[in-house]
Amino acid sequence: MTALLTLTHLRLEQVAPDVVAMVLDDPAKSANVLTSGLHRDLETGLDFLDGLPNLKGVILTSAKPRIFVAGADLVNITRTLDWPDSRIAEFCFHGQRLYNRFRERSYVSVAAIRGACVGGGWELALGCDYQIAVNDPKTFFGLPEVRLGLVPGWAGTVRLPRLIGIESALDLITSGRNLSVAEAQQLGLLAAVVSSEELLPAAVRQIEAALETQQHLEKRTRDLESVELSSADRQQLESVFLGRIAANSAIHPFAPTVVAQHLLASCSRPFGDACESEADAMTKVYGSPASYGLLNNYFLGEHNRRRPGWVEPSTAAEAPQRLGVVGLGVMGRSILQAAARKSTVAFGFDPVPAAAAAMHEQATNGKLAIQVAEKLSELSSSQLVIEAVVERAETKREVLAELCRLLPADALLATNTSTISLRELLPSVTAPERFCGIHFCHPTLMQLVEVIRGDQTSEATVNAAVQWVRGLGKTPVVVKDAPGFVVNRVLSAFLDAALQLAVEGHSIAEIDLAVRNFGFQAGPFEMMDLIGLETTILAGQSLIAAGIPQVSRLPALVKLVRQGRLGRKNGQGFYRYFTPEGPAEADPAGERVLDAYRESENSPGPAEEIAPRIMAAALLAALDVWERGTICDPRDLDLCVIQGLSFPVHEGGLLFWASRQGPEALAAALQWATGLHPEAAVPAKLIAWQASGQPFYASV
Repeated sequence: MTALLTLTHLRLEQVAPDVVAMVLDDPAKSANVLTSGLHRDLETGLDFLDGLPNLKGVILTSAKPRIFVAGADLVNITRTLDWPDSRIAEFCFHGQRLYNRFRERSYVSVAAIRGACVGGGWELALGCDYQIAVNDPKTFFGLPEVRLGLVPGWAGTVRLPRLIGIESALDLITSGRNLSVAEAQQLGLLAAVVSSEELLPAAVRQIEAALETQQHLEKRTRDLESVELSSADRQQLESVFLGRIAANSAIHPFAPTVVAQHLLASCSRPFGDACESEADAMTKVYGSPASYGLLNNYFLGEHNRRRPGWVEPSTAAEAPQRLGVVGLGVMGRSILQAAARKSTVAFGFDPVPAAAAAMHEQATNGKLAIQVAEKLSELSSSQLVIEAVVERAETKREVLAELCRLLPADALLATNTSTISLRELLPSVTAPERFCGIHFCHPTLMQLVEVIRGDQTSEATVNAAVQWVRGLGKTPVVVKDAPGFVVNRVLSAFLDAALQLAVEGHSIAEIDLAVRNFGFQAGPFEMMDLIGLETTILAGQSLIAAGIPQVSRLPALVKLVRQGRLGRKNGQGFYRYFTPEGPAEADPAGERVLDAYRESENSPGPAEEIAPRIMAAALLAALDVWERGTICDPRDLDLCVIQGLSFPVHEGGLLFWASRQGPEALAAALQWATGLHPEAAVPAKLIAWQASGQPFYASV
């Protein structure tokens, strides 16, 4: 290959007679990102190609082995969300014009794709006449912009309907889901699928074949043709996809709704008009409240990959491959199943025959390689054992002491406690450097796993736990030992505030509705029923014993349990449930229990104050967690509440949401929340924030 031109973000190399490869390669980054600098180099490179006589073909490819192009520069987007509409539209028009140049010249252009090709990167590739890809699981395609509160803005929404049909395009773009190489090939998006070694030779052959038949000229015309869509078909598709968007709780509906309406309105229009419609759609979502929160959530994940909390990531550690779990209740069984699905050798033990039988049945039905042990000693070959017995310190200490006698010296020992401090359990542990907490908020419903490091836990132990959790596809956040850690510490204040609002006169249904309208998938009383009222009481009592002030309204829960109302598990709690997975049904009996704690002179405040008051109470607890040093970085806290408590992802996290509201807007709610426990010190970080009005942390 002969070097023709070298720029900061790309280089041009002659790979065959009159065929040039445009190799994307930002040496300062592990992935190519569509920054303004890369766009400038693309323009310079295309200008250079225009000056080459007899040029037959251009191959757009990447030097990065795992990523073709990772998409647009999200750091810059985050910093420009306050742009005026005219500038946002020009941002779209510039990319559209630039990518169109690949089909406006006499030469044939081929995108030779290896690795992730997403967002603006896929829009860039679609600008070429042909796309070929390496047959590898690491190669995939997608337009995930709606998951960030944005829409594709560089002709992706214009090209895809013309290439694969309006219905398939709507499905891909409004869901933000990825396509495998096989799926992309089935949709007709790839001219060839080849091995990595054959990628460039195949691209050269594609250019030669196209020039011989001149089919690329016909294809250019065909790929720009509008999609014929009758008024009736448009209305039907709109009804179907807006319904799907509304039902998809994983994505905030604003951006998908905007892009769906744009697609249906523009697909029948000329290409240029449709590009203008796309830019207009971008102006509607760019800088919306959801875009701020969703982008912050993205950067929370990026931060976690670099530094997952109180741990030194450079410490070498291998993930354990043989897992033992003691305690086969719902939590223990779920942990084993999650591990077995990732090919971890999994053993489980429970002295209660019914629990062991339930695990065996689930493993058999799920065809999972889980061995249910008859004796605890059968777990002695495990590299990691997680204790997941009932949330009582005495019971846990007994189990941990027995495990310490059985396990080899290099095995790791963990507790899945949700609220009990590791310090309470440490007297039973003979090797505290190999002991940590691994708290699954919910192995199937929640991504977050709190990895708790005790005062004597070694760096190697923490890193091994982090690697193991990541191997399950979960998000680890390493926190320091403290009562309730992060998730249950904040959740306790959240639930405590909801109970207080009920005592003040708000109905259970009214409170749950307000919290769901805020963006949660369930209200606080639905959450307590799901967790189980006995479990909620045990967690609360543990926090009270540890001196945590934000938990004091448990008597109503105790009364419900005495009446045999345990929550969803037995079909009755605050609500009634006619099937285990069915909807919550209103039940006057739950309200009657609360009536005993309500005073006749109570006058509930306006319904619009419910959610801010509950969030303010949670904020006080979160700031106390931060002040105690339980978390390493405030971004860890926001990631914990999103992935461990289902805090609305489009709000960007509890601290981020509060920063966006500002102290003045939350003053009344915070005054109410601090009044719940006047004996508790007001967090110094709250006072500093109220004085400065500055965000709790920088988003990027």
